[in-house]
Amino acid sequence: MLPRTKTFHIDYHSVMEEKHYRGTFTVRKLTIGDLSKLGLIKAKMADGLSHNEITGMGIDDTTNAINEMLAHFELALIQKPEWFVPEEMIDLGILREVYSEVASFEANFLNRPVQGEGSSEVSADTSSEQHRRGGGEFSSPENLVDEEIPKITQVG
Repeated sequence: MLPRTKTFHIDYHSVMEEKHYRGTFTVRKLTIGDLSKLGLIKAKMADGLSHNEITGMGIDDTTNAINEMLAHFELALIQKPEWFVPEEMIDLGILREVYSEVASFEANFLNRPVQGEGSSEVSADTSSEQHRRGGGEFSSPENLVDEEIPKITQVG
């Protein structure tokens, strides 16, 4: 079984803020309940809006990525330096640096074989990576509809 927590160190120089950030973080593996909360937090942060590629309206990709990081930090970081208050920071680079560690730890749990009762192997494929893609292979609209849906026109 993989460890459920990971401790890592960040040493990041922000040219934008003219500041050096150093600190130790501990992240934990998100549970299924946490993944559900992650989606709810992101939805609240986006005020229920999502990006619509056809109209160009809604939450842009950058805001969506920031919301993903902030929500994930809120749920997954169990230890962080006092200076790490993401909502008050200016340099996205430090957030990306920390999130890279958080996401890589979460990715360790993707596609790990789990011994099923009376069966061979079952894939344990639940993580925030699936959440970012909109769900896993069983619930993802991307997997249900891979082709463009033709527009319906009124026959008259």
